[in-house]
Amino acid sequence: MKTALGVMVSIIATITFQFALNPPGGVLQVGFDDKSKSNLFDCSIPNRTDQLCPGEAVLSLTKSDYYTFFLVCNTTCFIASLCVGLLLVSGLPLKNIFTMWMLLIGMWITLTTLLLTYFAGIVLITRDAIVDGRIVDNWFSYLLKALLLLFVVVGVFHVLHLVIWGVKKCIRLWNNRCYCVRT
Repeated sequence: MKTALGVMVSIIATITFQFALNPPGGVLQVGFDDKSKSNLFDCSIPNRTDQLCPGEAVLSLTKSDYYTFFLVCNTTCFIASLCVGLLLVSGLPLKNIFTMWMLLIGMWITLTTLLLTYFAGIVLITRDAIVDGRIVDNWFSYLLKALLLLFVVVGVFHVLHLVIWGVKKCIRLWNNRCYCVRT
C-alpha cells in the first residue's frame, strides 16, 4: 500500500506542478503582437489589472474568477499531495491508526481538490456558450454534486472512525488509571 500511495502522490504532485507552470489557456508569449501595449516596461507597474505581461496566464485576465478558483484548488492539491508524500517517507508506522487517519484525510483532500481542479480547468477552456447551455451546465452540476457528496460521506466516515477510536482509547486509559488507584 505504501508503494502504491507513493506512486499516486508523485503523479498527482507532478500533474499539479505542471498545471501551475502551464495553466489552461496557456501563458502570454514574449512575441505577442499587441499594438496598444507594446512597452514591456508597463509590466513593472504594481497592481495593474488591465493588461497581461509575457509569462502570465491568459485566462487570469479573461476569466479571473474561474482562474482564481482553479489556482486555489490546484495549489491545495499540490500541497496536500506533498504532505502525504512526506508522511509516507517520514518512517511513521502505517499500523498506527492515527497515522493511517492522517494519510486518508490527506488523500481525501488531494483527490477532492484534484477533482475540483479538473472541473475548473474544463470550465476555463470551454467556450462560454457551451458551458452556459442547460445540458452541459446541468450535467456538470449533477456530476460534481454527486462526486463531492461521495467525498464528504467518505470523509465523515473516517472522521467518525477516528473519534470512536479516540474515545475508546481514552476510556481504556481511564479504566486502567481507576484500576491502579483502587489497588
